[in-house]
Amino acid sequence: MTTELYTTFKKTNSFKKTPIFADWNIKRDWNKAGSLTFSSYSDLEEGTHVKLVSSRHRTFAGQIVKKTSTKNDFYKYECLDYKRYLLREVSETFKKKTTHQIVKLLFKRYLGSSPLKLSLKKTKTVFSSLTFKDITILEVISQLISLEFQKGTLIYFNIDENANLIYKPYPEEMKGYSISSAISFVNNTDYSDIQTGYELYDENGKLIKNIVIKL
Repeated sequence: MTTELYTTFKKTNSFKKTPIFADWNIKRDWNKAGSLTFSSYSDLEEGTHVKLVSSRHRTFAGQIVKKTSTKNDFYKYECLDYKRYLLREVSETFKKKTTHQIVKLLFKRYLGSSPLKLSLKKTKTVFSSLTFKDITILEVISQLISLEFQKGTLIYFNIDENANLIYKPYPEEMKGYSISSAISFVNNTDYSDIQTGYELYDENGKLIKNIVIKL
């Protein structure tokens, strides 16, 4: 089993390997920021960007939010992944907008100073009026994905290890099947109504595509 930690204070591609102890731990949650705890002799600043690459987990990427000194001359660190920037509550009304335009506006209004970068592809359906009140940006995006799903459009959404916020429609045809002509969709959500995936079936009940949204 291989585990490596890479760090950089400024958000660049010049990550360097940082030694850590084997007591690291990752926790993930659909509607909260994922967390990483680790210990190291290296003296790192809060705000440092980290990537933990392990054969046990998909790569964790985020920032140090808390640093604690110990009596044994090493440090304990707590980190949150980049999804934490989507947990800000907002209240917004959008008129005559597509969902990709809404995501772009949310990014411009609330996430422009974050380390996130936006990767968008256009969606087609224009919604006459959508109102969101006192919910997180993550919940807004989840509802947008659900609305597109009801219109027959599958959306890929993710925040990857390079802090790219990706929102784009899947191709209208997959493996020779037309999404618009599919007979059955299954909409998977978790207990907090955060979108977690889709299943697409043909007229014979055969599973065409199982799509898991990685948050």
